[in-house]
Amino acid sequence: MTSKTFLGGFANGKYAIPDGYSETVSWFSESMMSESATAANGLGINSILNPMFGLAAGHTQCERNETPLDCELRTRRPAFVLIAMGTNWKPNGEISFEKYLRVVVDRVLETGALPILATKADNIEGDWKLNQAIAQVAYDYDLPLVNVWRSVHDLPNRGLESPKDIYLTGDGWMRRNDAWLYILNEIHVLITTQ
Repeated sequence: MTSKTFLGGFANGKYAIPDGYSETVSWFSESMMSESATAANGLGINSILNPMFGLAAGHTQCERNETPLDCELRTRRPAFVLIAMGTNWKPNGEISFEKYLRVVVDRVLETGALPILATKADNIEGDWKLNQAIAQVAYDYDLPLVNVWRSVHDLPNRGLESPKDIYLTGDGWMRRNDAWLYILNEIHVLITTQ
């Protein structure tokens, strides 16, 4: 997800900030507005582990043979890493998806950052296997999980343009963004009250 369609709208004034969340948006605003080598359109969970999608793909901040994930972790040194992957799915890909997701989580944890995982709204795979894999990894590692699926569940077509689509409607985008903002607010409150 790029900042233009994700949380950046809260920081640049495009989206209305829910009551009580202004301090959180201010605190995370620089990160919300930043573009990421790992958030380029079309990247899947295995792509962010492939150096071909770093410097070779035009991300000049990346070193030669550095993966987009390692590039982000090195250049930004984040405390929190938001991980929302899954719509670039291949038939029977849930096993490799979970394997790669675990590699990503392990790599983030090695840096001391906290990975925050999210389910997805769509069910392009037809059996919710990717959301199950995401939830299992979050459970196994005891990580925060943003339940995007639940946040859009009551919208027409579950917030998707059509029942068999992967693209969120405007309402779906905002519900997804609000769910992420909620978890960031919880983190902000926890950090600033200690």
